[in-house]
Amino acid sequence: MSGPLSDPALTVDAAVLRPSWGGINGDSLSVALAYAPGVLRIDRARWAAADGRAALTGTIRAPVSLEAWLRGIARRDESWAKNAALDLDARVDSLDLSLLAPADTSLRSLDGTATFT
Repeated sequence: MSGPLSDPALTVDAAVLRPSWGGINGDSLSVALAYAPGVLRIDRARWAAADGRAALTGTIRAPVSLEAWLRGIARRDESWAKNAALDLDARVDSLDLSLLAPADTSLRSLDGTATFT
């Protein structure tokens, strides 16, 4: 990490076994992220659950400081997103869609598996 605490340049490389988020459980999660003021680069974001896999790479450019961005996310304020530019690549292989159901009641009817790039 370098630069001012309100908008530093930083990198994160982390792995979690058996992650759980919003009622969605997985076998593993790994991320490699780099942030420079205004740009979040996702070098690797991988989620595995049973036979399913999901991966995301790319960049998110938002004209706000990291501090403001994180504060907005914590408050579930998505106003930062209206000016964000996304350049993302998503890949999903054999993901059991019913695993997403605990995240929101509107997803409870999901069934089947998804594969796409």
